[in-house]
Amino acid sequence: MVGAFELYIDVTDTLTAATGIARIAYAVFVVTILIAMAAIVLLVWSSLVRRRRDLLAIDALRRNAEAISAELAAVNRRQERFNANAAHELRTPLAILRARLDAMKEDDDDLRALRRDVDSMIHQVELLLELARTETVTAGADARIDLGNLAQDMAARLYPVARRAGRDIAVESPRHGVVVTGDPALMESAVRNLLENALRVSPPGATVRLVVAEDPPCLAVADHGPGWTRPSCRN
Repeated sequence: MVGAFELYIDVTDTLTAATGIARIAYAVFVVTILIAMAAIVLLVWSSLVRRRRDLLAIDALRRNAEAISAELAAVNRRQERFNANAAHELRTPLAILRARLDAMKEDDDDLRALRRDVDSMIHQVELLLELARTETVTAGADARIDLGNLAQDMAARLYPVARRAGRDIAVESPRHGVVVTGDPALMESAVRNLLENALRVSPPGATVRLVVAEDPPCLAVADHGPGWTRPSCRN
């Protein structure tokens, strides 16, 4: 070995600078994380506030809709009561007027036209009564209905109308009852409409028949108008 030497380098300043840079970087990182967390919290809070506001608005709309629905239901009930009361109040004087017209001896065109007008008004009143009854029907009604009694009742109600029109009504029913389940108001309305239509299309002097069968239980109406066929409960 010819010779040797040692080299000493002072890196104190360099380490101090590196440490300072590291501290600055760490501080920036921490501040960035805090800012990001604050932004996330702010966004979540804003979303919750908007959602709460939307829920309150929806709840207010729901309450308004319920109030409007209740008001409409009340209006419908008042209208139904008015229809029923008006029809009941009009039916008696119209019946009296029709009886007085029938008692008149003169049979000119004006009197016949007046009778037709009164009959039309009576028909409209009956429709109002039918509407008032059907509007109060409870869905799914399952009352027991004797078809024979129903046919006899409808025939008795419309017999005066049939006689004024020069027609007749006959009921064909088994001796024992033929019972079905359903809503009485709807059944009466259906049979009444069928019987009225049959009386209207049948020629003068014809007999409209209400036929009750038990196998299967049914009630059919037979008229002598256009397209008449024998009534069948098996169709």
